[in-house]
Parts: sequence; C-alpha cells; structure tokens
Amino acid sequence: MKKMLAFLLTMTMLLGLCACGGKPSIDNSIPVGDDTTTSTTEGTGTTTLGDESASTDGTTDGTATSTDGTTGSTKAPTSGTSTSTKAPTKTPTNSTTASTKTPTKTPTKMPTATKPTTQSAGDEKAIRVLAIGDNYAVDAMEKYLYDLLKGAGYDKVHLGILYADKSTLDTHYNAVKNDTKTYEFRQNTAGKWEKQTNVAPSAAFKAAKWDYVVLQQAGADAGIENTYGKLDDLTTLVQNQCADAALYWHMSWSFRRQSEVPGFEKYKYNTRKMYEAIIENAIRKVMPIGDMMGFVPSATAIQNLRTSVLRDELTTDGVRLSDYGAYAVALTWYGLLTGESAKDVAYRPAAVKDHFAEIAEAADNALFMPSAVTPATAGEGEVKDLRILAFGHSFAQDAMVTYMWDAFEAAGYDVTIAYLYYPGCSLEQHWHYVSDNSASYEMYAKNADGNWKGKTYVDAKTALWDEDWDIITFQPDPDYGYDKHPGDIVCEWGCDKVIESDYIHFNQLVDKVLSILADPANPNGANTDVKLYYHLTWSWRKDCYLGQMMYPYPQKYSQLTLYQDHIEATRNKVLTNDKIQGVIPCNTAIENVRTSWMGDTFNAEGHNDGFHLNDKGDLVAALTWVSYFTGAKASKILVDNPYSDAEFAAIAEAVDNAIANQWQVTQSSYKTKP
Repeated sequence: MKKMLAFLLTMTMLLGLCACGGKPSIDNSIPVGDDTTTSTTEGTGTTTLGDESASTDGTTDGTATSTDGTTGSTKAPTSGTSTSTKAPTKTPTNSTTASTKTPTKTPTKMPTATKPTTQSAGDEKAIRVLAIGDNYAVDAMEKYLYDLLKGAGYDKVHLGILYADKSTLDTHYNAVKNDTKTYEFRQNTAGKWEKQTNVAPSAAFKAAKWDYVVLQQAGADAGIENTYGKLDDLTTLVQNQCADAALYWHMSWSFRRQSEVPGFEKYKYNTRKMYEAIIENAIRKVMPIGDMMGFVPSATAIQNLRTSVLRDELTTDGVRLSDYGAYAVALTWYGLLTGESAKDVAYRPAAVKDHFAEIAEAADNALFMPSAVTPATAGEGEVKDLRILAFGHSFAQDAMVTYMWDAFEAAGYDVTIAYLYYPGCSLEQHWHYVSDNSASYEMYAKNADGNWKGKTYVDAKTALWDEDWDIITFQPDPDYGYDKHPGDIVCEWGCDKVIESDYIHFNQLVDKVLSILADPANPNGANTDVKLYYHLTWSWRKDCYLGQMMYPYPQKYSQLTLYQDHIEATRNKVLTNDKIQGVIPCNTAIENVRTSWMGDTFNAEGHNDGFHLNDKGDLVAALTWVSYFTGAKASKILVDNPYSDAEFAAIAEAVDNAIANQWQVTQSSYKTKP
C-alpha cells in the first residue's frame, strides 16, 4: 500500500515549484466593516501575536515566540549507545544504522499557468502568500517564513493568514460562500505581524493580488475521508475571487505519539496511521481537484524529522509545533515557493541551529519524496525501529509484558518485542530445544503495535525467522546459582544445578542461534547483523515463602551474595564469548532500588513466591531495558504508570545508576519516604 501511495503521488505532484507572482503592487490596506478591530505586535518577522490562545483540536497554544525565535528550545537527548560497560568492556551497540539511500525527486502536478520567479529588469521581486486555516497555518508561517523569504532575495514579502480556531473545510466553505465576518486576519508586510478581527473572506482576498492561496483541513480531520466533501466547491469559490493565484494544499502533520489530543482516537492514537491517512486523502481527495496546483508536504517533513534524534521534540503539546518543528515546516514552504534547497539557507535562528542539518534534510527530502518518509541521515542519523527477541522464561515476561513496549514508545522508538518462553527454562534447556528444533516452547509472544499476540508450542526457528531481528537476548534459569554444592539438585539434562553448570553448552547455543538466523532460507534474508545480549536477572526477595520452603538459600547465602555470584558467573561464563555485546543489568537495577525507602517490595507478594516481579518491579526491569538500548535516561522515559513522582524518581535513579555502574549496587539517595 505504501508503495502504491508513493507511486500515485509521484504522478500527481509538484513540478511547478516556483509559481511566483508578477509585480502587482501590494495593497497594505484591508477593506473591512465598522466592527473590525486592529492590533499590532512590534518586532521582527519571527514575532508572533502575544495573545494567541486558541488551539487546534482542543489543545492550548504554548508557542509564544521572541523576536529571535528562541523560546521553547530544548536540546534533544543523545540517542544510540548506552554507557553500560562490562568486563571486558562492551557497550551496547544500537543495531539500527542510518539509511544512506538517496531519495528520488518525484514529478509533481503541473500548474495550469506557471508564474515567473523573477520580474523584468528594474522591478522589485515580490511574493504574496495567503493561507486559509487554523493553528496549522499559524505554526507554518508566523515564526520563520517571512525572514526565510526575505533572505531568499525578495524585496517585498506579504504573508497573510485568514484564521479561525478549529476551522474545518466545511467552516471555510460556509464562511467564504456567505462572506461572514468570522475570521481573524493576520498580515506581515514589513517584518511584523498585524491582526484584525471580524474580517470577511472577501476583505482578505482583496488585501493583495495574491500569488498563492493555501488551504488546509483541521488537524484531527485531515485523515478522515468524509470530511473533504466541500473542498472542490471551496476551491471554486476561492479561485473566483483570486483568479491569478495558484492554489496549494497544506498537508498538516500527524499528532505526536503518546499524546491524548482530542481526535487522535480516530487513528487509534497511532502517529504513523494518522500520517498515512493524511497522505492518502491528499492523493485521493485533494490532488484530483482541477484548480489545485500541488501541496506543501509539511506532514512528510515532520514525519521525516521524527526519524532523527529530535523524534518527539517537534511539538509542544502533541500538535502545536516547537521551534524545531516550526522551522522545519517553514523551510518546506520556503523550498516549495522558491525552488531552493533548505540546506543553503543562511537564516538559522539560535533556537534551531544546533539541529539545522537534520531539519534542512527533512524539509528537502519532503519535497523530493512528498508521499513517503525518508529516514534521517544527518546529525546522528536515523533513529530506526528496533526488533528484539528474548529467549527466556517467566522473568522475560516480567521484564517485557507490562511496560516495555510503552516505554520504548515514550523514549521515541517504534519497536517489535517478543519472547520465546518455557517455564523455568535454563540455558542448557534452550540449547537442547534449539538444537533439535522441537516444538517445545510453550509460548511465542510478540508485540508490534502495543498489543501482545501469542502462539503456543512452537520451535525456535519459527521465532527466529518471524522477524528480521536486530537484537536477541538470553537469560539464565531463574534459580540458577543458588547453590555451589554439586549434587544437591540434578536438572532435567543431567547437569548439576550450580552457577557454572547452566553454561555448559552456552557457546554452542549462541553459535546455533546465529547459524539459524544466517541461513539463506530465512524468509527475511540471511540475518548476519543481529546483536546478542545477556539479560542478567534479579535475586529473590528476602524471606520469600518458596525461598524458605522449596529452594532455601544455603546458610552462607544472602540476597547480596547471590547477586554477587550471579555477576561472577556472567563475567566468567558469558562475557568470555565475544559474540555477546553486553549485559542488561536488571539485577543491579533491582538491588539499587531495594536500597531506597521502598525496600524489598519489588517481587510478587500475591502468591508470596518472591521470585517474580510485581508491577512496580516490572517497571524497573522495563526501564532498564529501554534505557540500556536507547541511551535515554530513565527519568526522561515518561511511560504511564500508577506510581507517585517520588516512587518513579527513586526507580529512575536506580536504573540510571545500574546503567552507569552495572557491576555493583549503588545506594539510593531516596532513603526516607517523602
């Protein structure tokens, strides 16, 4: 479907990139009725109207901008490798690499009449652009577009926004048809924005001989097919009053992941689905209209930039654009209007210059490939999707099922996570199951979209070939290493169940898994790029019932000495295999948080087994995985959870300390309950 959308749009888009206007003089006066009021905001072209409070789709406007465009700027956290180390030192390598594929510029819909980009000798170079819309038009134009166009050599720039809060195409059709005084009209002709209220559409249409008129649909409706019924009639009405203007469509952006903006439920709160619906409607409902010259691919520019390290720093509330987002969209408009590359722009405000390369690349790629996402290569490159498969048992379930997918989403990653499960499965058992490829695993469960789906009684190859996995993890038996006295308990495979015994065939297990993945018969293609990691799980809760009655700690053991022996075994039996990239330190994270005022309260108590994590422990484990593989601080991974700020702060600190120092316990600074 994506390929079809891209193909269709390549046959319908934007070769008339430079339909610039002739030289009619700019009429700065606006004919309005006696009930019209005017206010002016002084400053440069990057100044917004300070009293803006209306918002699209029920959100609030928090985007007031200073004259240098520096408000709201936040530097993106570094993503990629974590700081976790081991002995010998190995750091987790983000297995996702940046795309280097060069996008192909797509032909665009030819305008019916191409306007010259320059005037005859001695004439001033002028451009006049009117947008009819809501806050999407405001975010696109008000902060940066005037200065960008002036920097492109235009002697006169006239920008106008015929604005109505939460306005849909039906709203605009009725207002233009009846010429009702329902709009606020904003203009910038000399580096400052002025606004008038209670303005009729005809007054705005007569304010200048517009070169461009740009239409849009309200954000939440942009991907809903049945909301475009009046668009054809609206374009006719506008063309009748602005006969010399080229009509373009402003393709608004999708909402940020994890946001709760009204209307997002129409897309099941899925950013990608919303973007694809916006694209499809642009192709099917907008481009067939005869008067429509093409569109400004703002949605694609934002989606392109979301693949960069900036990810979700492009909006302030899920909808309204931050400085980064507003500059990206303004550059996209600039590129369409001038035909110039964003990368050559000299106007780079302080608020965005630290990520100029990523932003300019996203805008240029949107114009080259307007109907599909082009992954980022500038800066740190693309933050790609991750696909992770865990060989494990119920401790893998504890770490993955409750919070992990949402935590990766909150950290800005699209992930597929899965586990291959057998209860209490040791590494030795995994070796036998993988070697004979028997359908011994009781469950193979996968989450690719926020929902877990499972298959029962599967073989290892089924899971290994199901996805093009980036990461595979292994973990030991849940009660491995509780006794260093051989012969106390004999495991299913005849090996003494001591710390060392579970690793007898570990190296062969690793090699077998890699050979299955690299098999040319793999339907995803031979996977030779996968990275292998070790999930180091936690010690039991003190004085747990099963710990007392079934598997008692030997007299010499305590929770901490067991933890230390687990680490010793990992160093001696796992990290000696150079195919293992690193260790996910869930054990240290759990021990760290046990030193907080919450104490030893992170294991299951309902059945009093003391082995499995409870919900709060699940959060610790999930944050450890996500922080380890993304490099994001746990305190910045704002996954929904039922715990207080104080509890989350202690948990996040424990995780961050485990990533920084994974081989020993770090005392929590949260010793006293707030």
